[in-house]
Amino acid sequence: LKMLKIKIFISNSLLYIQNFVLSSIQKIFWFRNPVNISNILVYKVGNIGDLATAYPAIKIIRYKFPNAKITLLTSTGDSKRIKTKNWKKGVSGASIFKNQNILDDILYYEKLEFKSITKLIKKIRKKNFDRAFVMSASGTSFLREFRNLLFFKLLKINHVSGFNISLPSIFKKSFSLQKPYLLINEVDRNINNLDLGITFNKSFFDYKFPEINNNLKSEINHLKNILVVALGSKFQNRKWNRNKFESIAERWLEEIGDVIFIGGKGDYEDSNTIIENLKTYNFNNKSINFCGKTSIGESIYLINQSKAMIANCSGPAHLASFTSTKVVTIQSSYNFAKIWGSYFSTKYVLRPSFEISGKDIQNCKSINEIEVIEAWTSLNKIIN
Repeated sequence: LKMLKIKIFISNSLLYIQNFVLSSIQKIFWFRNPVNISNILVYKVGNIGDLATAYPAIKIIRYKFPNAKITLLTSTGDSKRIKTKNWKKGVSGASIFKNQNILDDILYYEKLEFKSITKLIKKIRKKNFDRAFVMSASGTSFLREFRNLLFFKLLKINHVSGFNISLPSIFKKSFSLQKPYLLINEVDRNINNLDLGITFNKSFFDYKFPEINNNLKSEINHLKNILVVALGSKFQNRKWNRNKFESIAERWLEEIGDVIFIGGKGDYEDSNTIIENLKTYNFNNKSINFCGKTSIGESIYLINQSKAMIANCSGPAHLASFTSTKVVTIQSSYNFAKIWGSYFSTKYVLRPSFEISGKDIQNCKSINEIEVIEAWTSLNKIIN
């Protein structure tokens, strides 16, 4: 117990020192805060889940500066490399902002290479931004934030803020065991780091649905009591066993209603295997595979039409926050608890252990320690 307290003290102290250094450098670089702000840059990188959890914070920036031009600087994520300058066509997780009247423009960068970064710096400098909000990733490091400080210093922006580290680089498991538990949901962390004096409001997740394809509407209009299943994840140690998802789908089809699968193209085969296996039962209810066939907006629409959702802790689970549908999230102990639960469904997050297991995949407690009956019980709490 004494050693645990020492490790917690060291990890907390290191976090404090690192953030103090970052804050001090930030104040030295940008000691003046402009009075008139008409041109804003928001920096947020990542995939669907990262952009979805940043959505309320970016909406707050729009609320605070209603007449400003707001540009998002982001990565292309895992999507195909962009071939067009027209951001409105939607690329990676940033397409979640399409038609939302929040952003005026999006700048993408693809590679951390000298030539492309130099080109990007010149492009940003020409835009003469008054203000920049840096929305640091939850798992960022001191060196990455220090690099970003230097990068933004080159951009000729009047004021920049937001450089921050929220997770320790050492003694992570001990840090996760401290009481009271210090970490909060990623949505709240992003809002707090803005330091704009505005707290969360449910309306910050309001979403304007795109025009939905008639074929998609017709496919789901005849379905009832829909369960959405999203079994994909970029990381193998964060994927619940496919057979367990199949057991959930089987029971739902038998007792409650229809099942649809959503996700990327890489999830199509696993979802289709489940559907083919379920055909042998000759259920009256139906299952449909939409993986790789829908945009982010259409996926949100499908979730909104459903009665419940079950998903690995990945992008689709966070899309449920834009709807009234609750989601059972299957989460490994690879990441810290509380951070990545779908915002309105945190009580339905299932994980094998509250404590973190660390970055070593071999030492990560298996996500498959979570049993089917636990997930089924949580689904029943949602629908009853």
